[in-house]
Amino acid sequence: MQINDFIESRDIADYWETIGYKPSPIECAYLVWQSHLQPVDKKIAAWEEILQNFTDCALLPSDSPMRSSFPKKYADSLHAFLRAYIAMHKQILAEFYRSGDDAAYYDSDGNLDFGPYHTASECIGCALQWISPPHCTRAAASKSWFGKEKNITLSIREDEAVMEINAVGLTESEEKLWDVFSDMHFDFPVPFRKGDIVASKYSPYAWDEGNEVPFVLHRIAGTQDGDPHADLDNLFCMGAYGYFADGYGGAQYDQIENYLALEYYRGELTTTRQILQTYSDYEKGKIDKAALSEIERSIKDGKNRLE
Repeated sequence: MQINDFIESRDIADYWETIGYKPSPIECAYLVWQSHLQPVDKKIAAWEEILQNFTDCALLPSDSPMRSSFPKKYADSLHAFLRAYIAMHKQILAEFYRSGDDAAYYDSDGNLDFGPYHTASECIGCALQWISPPHCTRAAASKSWFGKEKNITLSIREDEAVMEINAVGLTESEEKLWDVFSDMHFDFPVPFRKGDIVASKYSPYAWDEGNEVPFVLHRIAGTQDGDPHADLDNLFCMGAYGYFADGYGGAQYDQIENYLALEYYRGELTTTRQILQTYSDYEKGKIDKAALSEIERSIKDGKNRLE
């Protein structure tokens, strides 16, 4: 299985190769799920490969707090869970493309919905017109059922490959299966250290293809021993925390999702992003807080004089 195909960060992939790190079966399943790089059909194929090539194991550890509300037959078996999870993907996709339902299709440019359309193909054809690389490489197509709180939205690439599925109106048991990966936390090894200037396609708000946001790393959720936030991180977060340039010569502390997408920032720190080097020096202990404040004030004063 080519698990590197599902790792967004080349720096992390190279680091794992260097240290000889091999993800466990459940970690492989998670890596497949979290990747924005591969379409749903390739994810399904990868999960099926896990079923074929890995010995079964528990999906959730015995001390996982998720076990209190998750079906035991799936908690105890990665294989049982993946079979059900794959079946759900195939069922939802079939429902989206199925004709004859009491439903209508709509496409979106991110702000407004357009339609209704009578068929999935008609909707997707119109939706793809909104794609404008490099920053907008995916279109949204939705199917909504009349008189029901039921909706399926697909994120679709230019070649019509489905990249993401969002389903509204699932039963309670279906939702527990569908959302299980989003509630998991893993302490994967990473090459990054406190004070490194890194970048991610995840801004503090959303994933943005082609727009890497640089920031100074403060910590990665759950990966630092003794971190007072570790318990919360292990329950809810695969994020990273650090200092982002605020556009006014200073920096603000914020969080990004999915630390597995981090890479070293290799661009120039121009204009207001110059402050990131100062915060990097501070986080690495090269300067004290007083020096940090003085340099930040100087950068802000210089920016104000230019304006």
